[in-house]
Amino acid sequence: MVRPMTEPSSPVPRFRGVIELAVVALVVLGLSLYALWRMDYLSADTAHHVRMTDSTRTAYVAKNIAEGRGYTTNELPAFLLEFYDHAGKLDDARWVNADRFPFTAYAVAALYTVTGSTSPEVGILGYNLICFVGFFVLLYWLVRTVWNDRWSAVFALAIALLHPLTYVYLYLKDADMMLLTTGVLAAFWGYFARPPAELSWKRALGLGTLLGWLYLARPNIGSAFILYLGLIMLRRLWIARRELGLVRAVGSVARREGLIVATLLLWCLPFVIHSLSEWGQPFFSANAIYQRPLGTRYSMGTDTWWKYSDPSFGITLQTLIDGAPGELRAKFTTSWVATLKTTIGTWGMEFLLTAGVLAAMAHRASDPAVGDGERRHAAQVRRLAALTGFAVLVNLAVLPLYGSHHYGYRHYLSFFLPLVWLCAGRAIAWVVQRLGPIWGKAKTSLRERPGAWLAAVVVGLLLWNFGPPAQDANQMFVAVARAMARHWLVAPILLALLIWHRPLLRGRAFPRAVVGLIILVIARYVPNLELKRLNLNWFPADTRVWDTLRERKGLVMSFAMQGEVNWVSDRRNVPAPENVLHTYSLLFDHGLEVEDVYVESADVMLDPWDGVFWYAAPGFESYARMQRYHGRLPGYQEVFYAASMKGYPKYKIKPRSKASTVWRLVDRDAVRAMARSPERIELGDVADVVYTTHGWGDYVTIEGRPAVAATDITNRRYQRVRDKPFEDTSVSFFLDDRRPTSVDLDVYVPRPTTLEFYWDLDLYAYDRPQDRAAHAVATYAATDPGWQTIHIVVPPSVTRRGLNKLGFRAQTFQPVVVCPPIYGEAACAAVRVVTDPMHPDFNAPVRVLRAEGPTVPLPMRASLFASTLRFNYDR
Repeated sequence: MVRPMTEPSSPVPRFRGVIELAVVALVVLGLSLYALWRMDYLSADTAHHVRMTDSTRTAYVAKNIAEGRGYTTNELPAFLLEFYDHAGKLDDARWVNADRFPFTAYAVAALYTVTGSTSPEVGILGYNLICFVGFFVLLYWLVRTVWNDRWSAVFALAIALLHPLTYVYLYLKDADMMLLTTGVLAAFWGYFARPPAELSWKRALGLGTLLGWLYLARPNIGSAFILYLGLIMLRRLWIARRELGLVRAVGSVARREGLIVATLLLWCLPFVIHSLSEWGQPFFSANAIYQRPLGTRYSMGTDTWWKYSDPSFGITLQTLIDGAPGELRAKFTTSWVATLKTTIGTWGMEFLLTAGVLAAMAHRASDPAVGDGERRHAAQVRRLAALTGFAVLVNLAVLPLYGSHHYGYRHYLSFFLPLVWLCAGRAIAWVVQRLGPIWGKAKTSLRERPGAWLAAVVVGLLLWNFGPPAQDANQMFVAVARAMARHWLVAPILLALLIWHRPLLRGRAFPRAVVGLIILVIARYVPNLELKRLNLNWFPADTRVWDTLRERKGLVMSFAMQGEVNWVSDRRNVPAPENVLHTYSLLFDHGLEVEDVYVESADVMLDPWDGVFWYAAPGFESYARMQRYHGRLPGYQEVFYAASMKGYPKYKIKPRSKASTVWRLVDRDAVRAMARSPERIELGDVADVVYTTHGWGDYVTIEGRPAVAATDITNRRYQRVRDKPFEDTSVSFFLDDRRPTSVDLDVYVPRPTTLEFYWDLDLYAYDRPQDRAAHAVATYAATDPGWQTIHIVVPPSVTRRGLNKLGFRAQTFQPVVVCPPIYGEAACAAVRVVTDPMHPDFNAPVRVLRAEGPTVPLPMRASLFASTLRFNYDR
């Protein structure tokens, strides 16, 4: 039975408290290692998966620090190229780091120095494990201190470790954020416990240090807590000036909280000096810049690591305010709703328990019937909750600037969890206390009427066993057998409890409850299947691709996991912008010569089921097409290709086709020639696949003319999102100072339709609906099916030097079956077009199109088949 908790425990002796925290550390360490093992991060064969996390980039910055290369990075988001170019740092051998926060980088670098290893396992797993264990030890101590009750502390840790998302901080990122936030809350708890005049210099130094570290680790969180401290100081100053006068009041505050601020500034000063010397700005010069466009029409819906901006058009906060005010306002309201929905849906029970405790504290703080000490304690808890709530509200007011529409900031706001778990642990302890008498009555009833309890167990087992039977199991207890097979660790524990229940139930309740909760955490742990699926999607089809990347030292442009190229090759890397032709933009716009282009499983990344870029920029289709058709990248040669089927049965991930491809620079003259205005592009020739940006399908030969299908693939990708391309299909190319006056497009139209053509619409970002008319160049009505030439006059005002795009929007997509000659007409007509089962013409009659090229019938929904794009110039 749980010992009565009506009165708080007496203060724990120092030595006993140390032992208690050591036991907590060992238990959490064991559970953490178990979780890492279940995620396959401790296996020699799969330890490389740890690089597929958000911590990998910062860990590589730390590697550069530890190896004497300074606060530098080998990877640069595409959106920051212009920022670095203007700062004169784009040509540096290693780029000065300007977009990641420094605390984690230097902390990991310190770990590298102590361990003598700069491996990703140490920098990612080791660092996160240390912070994760430290966080829970500190959380236990804080809960124990706040409530002076170890039951509340144990229940707080139990409810935290039972939640599957908690382990994200162990193997993804932000364990240090949780540790530092808990440290700040603990420091504020001590600050709130005494009058300001009793603030010691040690406590002031500690609070200032923790605030400084938290700010350098997560500025959005640290700033909110610092702002709250500033409001406290202003309130103190306002009150004190009435008694002491303004000058003496300022001196009083400066002697106390002023030391906190001074310590905070001292910790930030080295980074301020570094940032001023490198960028002329005191704090985080590039982080906000590369995040701002995310979620507006300027971002094309993708992460800004892959966003490439028009070098002639810089995007700032003022740009968004002037150019997309509606989208900017919508980001706030939609993201608040999404955050509320996802957060409550994730921690609903914890919030209810927290609300109950805070309501009880509010009652006690104002109840004259309770003692002064208890009222002060309740008020102190409420102040800690107000501090955390204020930080959450500040972040809700700011974070939508850096995220997309309908984006839930659950993870970014999860720094409130230490307070939630602190209150939830106390609430559970209260509930258990109230259930104590009920448990005693249940035991008495069991002794007096064992037959009735046995009957209830039998009925329960019969109900449990409804459902499909399990093979090779006693059919009386099939569901029980199935459950035992799944939870093999629980089975022997339950058997042991049945056999040795009497000795196991003797002794003190607290150790037995702790052991029971540990068993419950282990039994209920579920690996993060989404993360394992992403691990598999990103990991190469063949690891020999790393040997190819290690052969050279120049710049890599990679359609791959961020940070991966750094770790395997130690080369500079730019995550692939949203069009494969930006391989040349990097040279033409910024003087960056790309030596290797690495594409990893682009089709998987665009898969509608779990592809991370399914709703991202339409131009990502160009990478998938290049890899699928082994496309020719002018000036480059395909030097590596490997395909494989990879699955992960352990995590119920079915095999999927993967491919790794590397193109290498071999002809600089051919690369420079790409900048010249073209005479013609043979769209129907797979050799020119690099120009087919999005909306294209297979290659066929119709009536002796090679053509490529313009399909509904892009149209289908964006059915459920607001920000989307207006064109269904587009072609990209470069122009120099010689601009075409018109173009001719040879197409085969399977049925009458109308096409609207646009020039440079949505070239670098989604244009506003009212701006589309300025990009419209032609409307073409095809009245008869068959081959025809579409002549498009190109106004000089729509063309530009550099990358250009011609796209069109189709009135309809015809269900088509492209059938080789060896198949009969009936066999071809029987094929159904099932590319989109939800589309209304799913069962519509198909148009059978005879063509050479495919060996089997190809069903598709197509608007036309394009052959040649010819450019006409004034001579």
